[in-house]
Amino acid sequence: AALALGQIAAGKTPVICLPPDNLAAVRREFKEARGGEHASVIILVSDVFGSAAAPLGERLGRPESGLEMVAASSEELARMLSTAASYDQGPAVIWDSRGLPGTMLKPDNTSPLPVGRGQVLQSGTDIAILSLGGTIDDARHAADLLSARGLTTTVADARFLAPLDTGLIRKCARH
Repeated sequence: AALALGQIAAGKTPVICLPPDNLAAVRREFKEARGGEHASVIILVSDVFGSAAAPLGERLGRPESGLEMVAASSEELARMLSTAASYDQGPAVIWDSRGLPGTMLKPDNTSPLPVGRGQVLQSGTDIAILSLGGTIDDARHAADLLSARGLTTTVADARFLAPLDTGLIRKCARH
């Protein structure tokens, strides 16, 4: 974090990659070092080892104010990095449950995402599945199984832990 603080002082936006167990400590360190002042830093959390079996709420904790996103694909990760780079209201956290070593970013797919907006991937009228990050494929598979039973399913990707897309959540809850 010390190197990142130096980059912030020089007017740059650092990117820090770390395992989930270190996230709370890094957040505290930035907050203390900056005297509560917002700092633009991108924290990329690779959740591929160890904590994947823990319940989602336990793994992620309560998101602090600011920007917190969960990538479902390489393309989405690239767009989230672009979104985080343009975010100037504090730290931006991106969770990547797929593992960073094999990640391939595609420069033509790096337009920023609308902050706090999820997306509907498939529309249906009977059931809704609101997914986050690496669970998108499971949600789509469940929708296929339900379709075989004659039920149409909405599948949505929440994308953001903070700020939450309350409109998308309400839309899914109406099913």
